[in-house]
Amino acid sequence: MGWMASIGGMLSLVFGLWQQELNSMTSAAYSSLSHSAWALCLSWVVIASSTGYGGIVNSLLSSDVIYPFSRVTYCAYLVHPIVIRHIVVTIDAPLHLNTFLMVSR
Repeated sequence: MGWMASIGGMLSLVFGLWQQELNSMTSAAYSSLSHSAWALCLSWVVIASSTGYGGIVNSLLSSDVIYPFSRVTYCAYLVHPIVIRHIVVTIDAPLHLNTFLMVSR
């Protein structure tokens, strides 16, 4: 039951404040604590899965179907600093993020 609460906590961190108006104190608390709460929930899922209490999450993360995706994401993790450095070095004007830039690169 603990891993289900952890997954519920992660989902509430991602989708819980969708289109909500927050005052400055609540916004500051959410901004400062959400990353730590995400890491705590994710670490609980990992610990529960590695100790045998993961249930369906453990079997999902251990399945052979996930293996190629894990290799691709690890490759992207290793390559993305090189791509970012190349973009920063070759750019000749300030970088302003817009839809065209996100789609064209």
